Amino acid sequence: MIVKFRKGKRGVPKNPLRAAKGATGYLLGNKDHKGRERAFKPILLAGSPDEFEQIVGFGNKPGQYTSGGLYFEETRAELIEKHGSNQAVEKVLKDIMERFEETLFPGLDKDQYCGVWILHEDKSNIELNFIYAKEELRSGKGLTPYFHGADLTRVNAFKDIINDEYRLSDPNTPDKKRAFIPEFFNEYKPVNGASPEYERRSFKQALTEHLVQHVEDGFYNNRDEIIEFLNTTEYKVSRVTKKAISVIDPETNKPARLTGAIFEEGADYKNFSSEDYRNELMKRYEEERLKKIKKQKEKYKEHMKYKKEKLVDKYNKENGNGTAHQRNDFKLYDESRSENDKARTREQTSERRDIEREETFRATSNSLREQAERRQDSSIKRFKRNVEQFRSTSNPLGRIIERVREINNSLKIKNKKKSPKNDQGYSM
Repeated sequence: MIVKFRKGKRGVPKNPLRAAKGATGYLLGNKDHKGRERAFKPILLAGSPDEFEQIVGFGNKPGQYTSGGLYFEETRAELIEKHGSNQAVEKVLKDIMERFEETLFPGLDKDQYCGVWILHEDKSNIELNFIYAKEELRSGKGLTPYFHGADLTRVNAFKDIINDEYRLSDPNTPDKKRAFIPEFFNEYKPVNGASPEYERRSFKQALTEHLVQHVEDGFYNNRDEIIEFLNTTEYKVSRVTKKAISVIDPETNKPARLTGAIFEEGADYKNFSSEDYRNELMKRYEEERLKKIKKQKEKYKEHMKYKKEKLVDKYNKENGNGTAHQRNDFKLYDESRSENDKARTREQTSERRDIEREETFRATSNSLREQAERRQDSSIKRFKRNVEQFRSTSNPLGRIIERVREINNSLKIKNKKKSPKNDQGYSM
C-alpha cells in the first residue's frame, strides 16, 4: 500500500460549490478520467458528500479541500486469500481508514472535520480515495489535513506499520525500485503526433530505454559514467540534481528530464544488472525489516504526540481534551453558516445604503447646481435689461451717452490713417 496526496489548486475558485461537486462527482461517477464506463461502480464507504459540498461551497474556506488515496497493489481476491473472507477484508479496510484519519487529525473528534471515503476497484486493485474540507467545523478556522514538510515522516511511518501489520505489499523493497519512471500523462493526455510535445516524449522514451538497457547489460557502473557518455555525444547534460538528469535534444534544443533509480545520485547499478545481487539485497532487507519497523513505530509515536499537542492547542485549547461539545448532522455548522449568511446580508444592506446615500447626495448636488445656474442666468438677464433701459432714448442720460458714442465714432473715422499709395496710385 502507498499513500498519495493529490496536488491542490491555489486560490479560491470562482464557484466553490461547483468545485466541490466536481470533486465528489468524479469520485462517485460511473466514468473514469477518459470518459469510459468503470468496470466497478464506486462505493461510498464513509462521510456525506452533501455535507462536504456545503462546507467547501459555503464555509469559511470556500473551494479548499485535500484529496488523495490509499492505493493497494493487491486485488480483493488476493486480500480475501490473505485474510480469509470478504467480511474480514472489509474490517481491515475500515480499520486502515480510521487509523489514517487518526494519523491526520490526532486529538480531534470526528465532528471537528469533514471527510468522504470512496472505494474504487475499476483498475482491478483496491483504491481508498478520500477528500477532506480544509476547515475545522467547531471554530471555523482553517485546517490543513496534510502539509508535506511537517507530516511526511508521520504518514510514511503509518504506511510502513500498516503494510507490516496486515502483510501488504511493501513499496520499499529493493525489487520494487524502478530503473526509470515513465511519463504517466502519456496515457492521460495524448498529444498530436506532429506536435513538439510528441517529439519531446519520443526523444525521452528512446533515450531512456537505451540507457536502461546498457545499465542492465553492465556497460555503466554508476551515474557519473552515464553523464560522461552523454556529454561526449551529441546529447548534452544541461542540469543534474539528486533525483534526475536533464538532457538537451539536439533536434529541438530543448531539455528532457530523466527520472528513476538509475538517474539518482549514488544509485547502485548492480541491482539492475545482477539477479544474484538483487536476491542478496532482498535477503538483507528482510533481515533488517523488523528493526526498521520498530524504529518507525517509535518515530510514529513521537510525531503523533507532537501533532496532537499542536492541534489541541489550536482548536481545543479551552478544554484540553477535544470534547467541547457533541453534535450530530453538522447542526453547529448550519448555525454558523446561518450567522455567516446574516452577516453577509447585513454587509450587503450596508453597501446598498451607502450607494443610495451617494446617489441622493449626487442628485441633491446636481439640483443645487442647477438652481445656482438658473439664479445666475436670471441675474445676468436682469443686468442686461437694466443696461438696455438705461441706454434707451427715453432716458435723458441715455441720450447723452448715445450722443457721446456717436461723436467718438465720427472722430475715429476722421482720424483713420490712409494707406500709402505707390506711383500708380494703388494702395500698398
